[in-house]
Amino acid sequence: MIIDAQGLLKTSLLVTYMTCGKKHGMDYMSVREPMSSLFYHERHYSNKNQHAVERIRQLFSLSLKYPIPSYIGKYNIEHLFPPQKHHAPYLIFFHSTTKFEKLWTELNWSIIAQYAINAGYCIKLPFWTKSEELRTNRLARLHCNQIIILPKLTLQEIAIQISGATAVISVDTGLSHLTAALGCPNITLYGPTNPKLIGTYGQNQIVLRSSTKKMQHLTPIHVWNSLQKILNLKYI
Repeated sequence: MIIDAQGLLKTSLLVTYMTCGKKHGMDYMSVREPMSSLFYHERHYSNKNQHAVERIRQLFSLSLKYPIPSYIGKYNIEHLFPPQKHHAPYLIFFHSTTKFEKLWTELNWSIIAQYAINAGYCIKLPFWTKSEELRTNRLARLHCNQIIILPKLTLQEIAIQISGATAVISVDTGLSHLTAALGCPNITLYGPTNPKLIGTYGQNQIVLRSSTKKMQHLTPIHVWNSLQKILNLKYI
């Protein structure tokens, strides 16, 4: 059996011509690219108004004929990335993303960094590009020794860092989804992107979207208080 969870014409063609076995996918009304449904032996309906993860869970349950569990999906990958031993609790800020309109301002990151430091946390900042490195350096200079700039890490290495974190604050980036998959408490900040269908999904996740769709209108105090909800700590 082959299940095409992507729902694209190119993936359905590849499934059809490069694999053997009964092919399952979403039906014409459910799939992302309707023509792809023509290449499946079995087609299944999945409501487009639900989160992408739930759509895939539904597709697999219909294809393999098992009931969908009633609880939220769990990725079960935490054991693959055991955290390193740390003496001080720390937060990770995923401050970088590819689109400028999805960035949170450095001023806001600096303010929430001060909240975190006042609460007794260290902060870890990753970077991969030159502009990201410059941003981390500017934030680190403002907060002296309380911010740790991580070296350039592999995906496995950053997953280990996430596993050991008390919590993460992130913008709309792939690493926020990795955080959700690892079950680490996470606040993901959204502006122009609607997170309803493709936002971070999992346990201990809070999605915050600006009502104006502009990232600068998400205030640090609102983000910090939302983090306290997930950690069950006292508000500032």
